[in-house]
Amino acid sequence: MQTTDDEDNDFSLVIQNPASQADAWHWEIFRMGRKSPIQRSSGSFKTQATATTAGNAAFRRLMTDLNS
Repeated sequence: MQTTDDEDNDFSLVIQNPASQADAWHWEIFRMGRKSPIQRSSGSFKTQATATTAGNAAFRRLMTDLNS
């Protein structure tokens, strides 16, 4: 599992492989104080790197939307 935090907004991007399969990587965005993610990938990715790239893009879009 890999986590990226945005301390100013209390959000976390989590990259994980919950199925423990080589090609089942997912990303989820959490907000502090919530147990369930506020966004998650709609499908799986073959590598951690591709899941991270997609998750970071989704995270940036969310931050842009919240700041506008």
